[in-house]
Amino acid sequence: MSPDLEALAKRLDRGSWTEREEALRKVRRLAESLPPTALEELLEPRLSVLAADSKWEVRRGLARVLGHYRSASARNVIERLWGDDNAQVSKTAQETRKRWTADDRELERRRALEETLPERLRELRDRDPETAQAAEELAFRQSALSIGALAHDLATTTFNLVNLRRRAESLLADTDPGEREPFLSGLDRQIDLLNALVQDSRSYAVSANTPSTQTPLRQAVENAVARNQARLEGVTVRLKIGDELAAFVPREPFERALGNLLRNAGEAFEEGPGSVIVRAFEEDEWVVLEVEDDGMGMEDPIRCLQPYASTKKRGGEIHSGLGLPIVRRIVETAGGSLSIHSTLGAGTRVRLQLPRWSA
Repeated sequence: MSPDLEALAKRLDRGSWTEREEALRKVRRLAESLPPTALEELLEPRLSVLAADSKWEVRRGLARVLGHYRSASARNVIERLWGDDNAQVSKTAQETRKRWTADDRELERRRALEETLPERLRELRDRDPETAQAAEELAFRQSALSIGALAHDLATTTFNLVNLRRRAESLLADTDPGEREPFLSGLDRQIDLLNALVQDSRSYAVSANTPSTQTPLRQAVENAVARNQARLEGVTVRLKIGDELAAFVPREPFERALGNLLRNAGEAFEEGPGSVIVRAFEEDEWVVLEVEDDGMGMEDPIRCLQPYASTKKRGGEIHSGLGLPIVRRIVETAGGSLSIHSTLGAGTRVRLQLPRWSA
């Protein structure tokens, strides 16, 4: 937890009622920009206590904050505050629950659209392939331009942070190494994560410009596993791919895309070892590649196909949320499709339908 959030946590735990209310107001202002894991760490242990606070202003503040944070515990708290003796608390809890309902409906609408979109696009391609291609390219170029500009800004920020790190090392030269080194190592870690975010953003912005060619699937997967061995520590990867299977895709970008899928699968285990199965088989004029893990799964897998919509929580690290969008872009540009199926607590399966290579 960051120092700012630790200060908020202390005010929520031990502050006066006015400090608790003000802390909840600040959490509410920060909620849209905070990672879900940060909100969870800050709010989850304090929900019951704050919901039972003797001051109605604090209970109302909590009901407002829960408009931006949802969990099983939060749902129970809102139901409790719905029947609060104070009319303002009860009204705020009702408004929060209505917001949740509206969000659920919007999520269902998006899911339905995502599920039918590939079929609609195929129909449009059959009727008017030029219009379909133009629409897809326009949508991608708009998002790529925005992400490319963001990548530039992030690269500048990273460069400045590197310079600040050097300055910090100089200023802390006389500090106890036991205190200095963990601080600098932590700073280096954050710089590395920002660099990874920049690289993912650039990859998305320029993805799929390489011509398609014959790509043996087993070899491509083996190369991707070798490149990402460090990120797959403790994970058993099993291949069920015949040596003869090949797809017609841009080889190097496709191998990088497979690396993204494998890293996602490798990070799907909250604790302990896990296993990932990569299988491939022919299906009509296609070759299908599936990457399946038995990890923690996702509540909303479709959301992960949107740029920057990461749901990863492992180790509190920053993740770009561009891994799956990059994979999707490369696969769809090659003429294939991507689908994802996930069950919370049971695992995730990503299915790539790829043009089959034919000599």
